Amino acid sequence: MQKKVTPEITKQTRFLPDALLYQPNYSPWLAEDSDFSRLKQQIESFTLVSSDRLWTLHSLAQHAKQSLLNYLKSN
Repeated sequence: MQKKVTPEITKQTRFLPDALLYQPNYSPWLAEDSDFSRLKQQIESFTLVSSDRLWTLHSLAQHAKQSLLNYLKSN
């Protein structure tokens, strides 16, 4: 289980959307209200892959799906 780090909201970051996901780098897999978090909860007990790598795989799958749909629409 990954240790959650609570980032500081500073003067510079308070205007960023999802400022809590920056700690110090952008970490979108930490968002608790996303499609990915719901998917992760469903498969968490079946995988040994870390959250950041799962997010990368999920993101790549979404892009591949969209590319395929765009290709099919164009033909």
